[in-house]
Amino acid sequence: GAVLNHPQIVASGDGHDRVHVARQSVQMRRDQRARGWRDGAFERGRALGFREFKARMGLNAPSVDAKRVRELVRAMDGKGRLAIDIAQRWGTTEAMAACTEMDDLGLLWIEDPLHQDNYAGMRNIVDRMRTPICTGENAYSVRGAARILDEIGCAYLMLDLERCGGITGWRKAAAIAESRQVRMTTHVYPHIGVHLVCGTAGATIGEYLPWWDDLLGGPIEVSDGFARPGSAPGVGAQVQEAQFSRAVWRKTISG
Repeated sequence: GAVLNHPQIVASGDGHDRVHVARQSVQMRRDQRARGWRDGAFERGRALGFREFKARMGLNAPSVDAKRVRELVRAMDGKGRLAIDIAQRWGTTEAMAACTEMDDLGLLWIEDPLHQDNYAGMRNIVDRMRTPICTGENAYSVRGAARILDEIGCAYLMLDLERCGGITGWRKAAAIAESRQVRMTTHVYPHIGVHLVCGTAGATIGEYLPWWDDLLGGPIEVSDGFARPGSAPGVGAQVQEAQFSRAVWRKTISG
């Protein structure tokens, strides 16, 4: 997009002029309670314009996590939608029972309830659940994404630009996903992700974490749950060289 002096959404193709953005707002610790999350991260997120939220679970037994998720949904009191990320931490039998326990909650999705290589187990959960299952952030290349679509059949394919082949890999995988009527979503990288989701007909929501805000000139703007891509060339983010010394990856590389 930057080479053509267009915003990335124009280069990506037709899609939407705005997109839902889910804020990953909490890692549910063993001792954290739903009321504290509601009064803290949830209300702060709503004040910033977010209406979709993601909670990372998996530090407790699956049966305990299922109860905690129910508490979170109750604490939100209809003021937002919740997705949960298990981060591949559950076992096959326990995952099926816990997912079934949460199937009436109207969750946005359940993400990675099993290990990324457990294709048969993931397919079993997909086939038995009404709640959408999301996976794919650990898929490498378009072939990895295609295998997930073929063998798991998830409702949401979540791709990581670092692993799927960047913007080109995303677009190739998105074409395959659209042919299977599978929705796309992004894993982190929100400044680029808002362009990709808006520019992809089969995508409706992206993920937001604030990790790169300082490095890329500030957070994306969110209003009433939606973000809009900017009109500047490329992804519209300006790298702030003064922030390099604070970047974790910079410190890691320089040793």
